[in-house]
Amino acid sequence: MHMSVTLQHDGLSVVVLGKRRQARHMTFRADAWSDIDPTLLLGTARRQAQRGLDEGGIPIGAALFAGDGTLLGEGRNRRVQHDDPSVHGETDAFRAAGRQRDYGSTIMVTTLAPCWYCSGLIRQFGIGAVVIGENRTFSGGEEWLAELGVRVTILDDALCTSMMTEFIAAHPSLWHEDIGVADTPTSTPTSPTPSDPIRSANS
Repeated sequence: MHMSVTLQHDGLSVVVLGKRRQARHMTFRADAWSDIDPTLLLGTARRQAQRGLDEGGIPIGAALFAGDGTLLGEGRNRRVQHDDPSVHGETDAFRAAGRQRDYGSTIMVTTLAPCWYCSGLIRQFGIGAVVIGENRTFSGGEEWLAELGVRVTILDDALCTSMMTEFIAAHPSLWHEDIGVADTPTSTPTSPTPSDPIRSANS
């Protein structure tokens, strides 16, 4: 993702160029999360992803942080461990964080681009920022979130990418199950559009 930033009064005007090379505009306050290093936050989500892999699950981890960097909750995809397709990394971290009165200053950190299910959670509760480890192996609702004004940061992290790439190569059937794609020799994992809810994918 390519991003150009210009100051405008008390906020930032940001243009995000996604894979379709279309401009996505969003505005947020210049002082929000200004002292937070997203690469440090990603470490927590990455450790959760590794833990999930060690348990025999899908290596996707996430964490929810307060605006000052305080960890509120962390979790991982536990579809396999809990036999529950609703336990995505982001939903697990969200539940672990417990009740919050306001999510506007919180930061959702995830090793993989959030699917439409998890993107909906971010939208529903007004989470203000999302940090994504990588979106090469899967592209979800990140552009949609940016359009809605969520601050989206994609780190293109090599460790996150290699972890998912190796997992997909070793467990294609489980990966296809997780993202909602029929496991056939000719099937290619794709990310559904918001207008195609029947084929919604999981991260």
